[in-house]
Amino acid sequence: MEKTYFFSRVAVAVGVAALTACSHSDNIGSSAGIIHVADAIENPIELKVSDIGSKITYVPLETTDSSLVPELWALVPTDNHIIVVCYSSSGMEDKNALAFDLSGRFISGVGHVGEDPEAYSSPFPVVASADNLFFQKGWGKNVSQVEYSITGNYLGRFFPKMPVSPQSSRFVDSTLVTVVPNFYLGELYPTIFSGKITGEADTTVIRTAPEDAFIRQPYIEASMNTYQGVMANSAVTFREVDEQAGEKRHDYSLDRVCNTLAKTDGRLHFYMPLTDTVYTVTENSLEPLYVMDCGKDALKPSHFNHQEFPADVVFVTEICETPSQLIFGASRGWLGLEDHQPFVGYYDKTTGKTYATQAKKGFVDDLTGFMPFYPVLSNNRGDLFGIITMEELAAWREEHPDAELPEALQSLDEDSNPICVIVSR
Repeated sequence: MEKTYFFSRVAVAVGVAALTACSHSDNIGSSAGIIHVADAIENPIELKVSDIGSKITYVPLETTDSSLVPELWALVPTDNHIIVVCYSSSGMEDKNALAFDLSGRFISGVGHVGEDPEAYSSPFPVVASADNLFFQKGWGKNVSQVEYSITGNYLGRFFPKMPVSPQSSRFVDSTLVTVVPNFYLGELYPTIFSGKITGEADTTVIRTAPEDAFIRQPYIEASMNTYQGVMANSAVTFREVDEQAGEKRHDYSLDRVCNTLAKTDGRLHFYMPLTDTVYTVTENSLEPLYVMDCGKDALKPSHFNHQEFPADVVFVTEICETPSQLIFGASRGWLGLEDHQPFVGYYDKTTGKTYATQAKKGFVDDLTGFMPFYPVLSNNRGDLFGIITMEELAAWREEHPDAELPEALQSLDEDSNPICVIVSR
């Protein structure tokens, strides 16, 4: 059975051109660093785990009757824990969140979906504060939050005044910051909300969208295809809507498992796939930090509403970040094209250099000699997280029958929970 995995303002207005999908460094402030994606994928080299860390740990998630991971799950790493969200594609059979420590030991189930006073409506943590998790209860205008400890203790229910989203809400000290990106046909129209989680929100509109920007005629007949990013078990989903009228729309699926806001070394950074810029976020500002230069074939807003997506377009598909590096996936050509060329790479913040290789090669595990590593998530401390499924492990062993398994994996069987791979400094 195949399983699907996904992990978890400007005080002065940012220039309009900096908030589009175009990748032109002259549109970005002089303080933004340039990540030379186009040059790196044109000159691929071997990437090694030792390039991005000094230690790799293979962590099987403990398998018990209480901690069995279902077909669909999402990984949400924190500095001290691994949260696994058990969900369904329809949302009708969502279960709960499972807490593990960084050694893979099961700690507890955290809450449950239901209608009773302590239940929540979605098992995806809306936001985490220290070792407590907040979940959404209800839908529409009567949304509340329920709070649980990492050990599964119910801590109460309250009605937040701040808008909160699993994809784009994080704490900065005791202040909650939410970025609503409003991405439409290759253009960004972000708004920042900040304040106490139970208090009124201060609102900063970065760029005002046209009044009719988000008004869409309903699809009469359309088909939709979805694609994951280039990293193995990527946390990012892309979609292509093919309308009967002949128009195709390509965008990034802003659903509950795709994060746009991450905390790196204590600072909030904002990034959306299909755009080229990473921003630093505060309670009321959003400033360009890095721009990913995809060269002359970079994705442009004009590419988003065409029947045929140009085959040579280059765009960044996903990123995760540590204090030392920014790791990215990239593609030449739309992910749905059979001949698209996927790459993985990283930007070294110390040297300012960018490196890439073909996605199928990943980061070679030169520390233990095991499988290639694909970082799909990171925590605030700078640990990088990847995922290996039992199916992937079995396929790799079949291709490498003489290879020795890491000790932690030698007693696993086909019914075991997946493996979390952690690379740290």
